Amino acid sequence: MRLWSAGADGIDVNGIRIVPGIVGSGPARVASGLAPCAAGHTIVISAIGNRDALAGALQRPGGFLSQFSAGYPDATSRISRRVTNLLLPATDQT
Repeated sequence: MRLWSAGADGIDVNGIRIVPGIVGSGPARVASGLAPCAAGHTIVISAIGNRDALAGALQRPGGFLSQFSAGYPDATSRISRRVTNLLLPATDQT
C-alpha cells in the first residue's frame, strides 16, 4: 500500500489493522479477515502520519485512487484531513 511508502505510522481498513509482514519470499501486507467488499458497501481506510504526504500519495496521478477509479468507475472517494485524534485497533498478528 502506498501509504506505507508515504510515511504512514499505522493503517487500518474497515477496523482491521494492517501490519507490514513477510509472506513467502517477498514483502507483503497482512490483514486478518480482510475480504473484498460487495458492491454498494463502504471501505474506510484510516492512516496515522503526515496528512499532506498521505493525501498526496493517494491522489498522485497514476496512484492508488486513479487506479481504483479506473477499475471501479462508479465508485466515489473522499479524503479527510481534518481528523486530529485517531485510534487504530491493535493487530492480532504475531
